[in-house]
Amino acid sequence: MMDSKKGKVILAISAAVLLVGFVAVSRLVAYLDTSPGYGKRAEQGYALSEPIIEALERYHQTLGSYPETFGHLIPEYITEESLNGEKGHIDYWFENQGGGTFSIIGLISEDVRIEYWLQEEAGKYVLRFSYAGPGMNWCEYSPGLDWDCEGYW
Repeated sequence: MMDSKKGKVILAISAAVLLVGFVAVSRLVAYLDTSPGYGKRAEQGYALSEPIIEALERYHQTLGSYPETFGHLIPEYITEESLNGEKGHIDYWFENQGGGTFSIIGLISEDVRIEYWLQEEAGKYVLRFSYAGPGMNWCEYSPGLDWDCEGYW
């Protein structure tokens, strides 16, 4: 009789440990999917940024510098059609700010906004995409560096 009780206790403890483990793993997966730089909207931002980065690098290889504004890439290095995401549109404008020219590429999809700015004295650029949900998130890319993502709730 004692072995039966002992077996039930071990079974109950094992089930509890498995349940706690399952809950912990599912919470971790949910956290990773909503961390800045992860999830559906982040993946969309990376995908929309890829042809822009390629166009910027082709421009740089051809002319030896990066463009002052995003508009200098169109249509020779990238077309507006290649940027228009599903249910999206492209709009761009620029303004001068201390330290470089800031060029907003605009709402490329209903979920992701991309910005480009040239840091003339450093001879480099920053490409940033931002998206909401959950919280406000943004990921930045510069030549020679990997993506850096941050956000807040």
